[in-house]
Amino acid sequence: MTRSELKEHLSAVVAEKHNQNDIESIVNFLFDEKLIREKDSRDYLIIHDFYELLKENEGHVTNTFRDLSVIYETSETTIKRKFYSYINTH
Repeated sequence: MTRSELKEHLSAVVAEKHNQNDIESIVNFLFDEKLIREKDSRDYLIIHDFYELLKENEGHVTNTFRDLSVIYETSETTIKRKFYSYINTH
């Protein structure tokens, strides 16, 4: 099965179980079925939120790392490691 076919089939399965307009329900389904790992989701959101917070912090990276560590209840070191790992792979 090609990637495109997999995506199409997964979409059909999820749509069958949930209203297509209910994103929260779909995300819950993906978590409950263990199709999305919490760690991967958190890592994605850290990167997403980094750029949003960086704008709010007027480009102050140190403040942005600190804010993210509070939001995600983890150390600044962990946030930095996730961010720099993402930068090095993208």
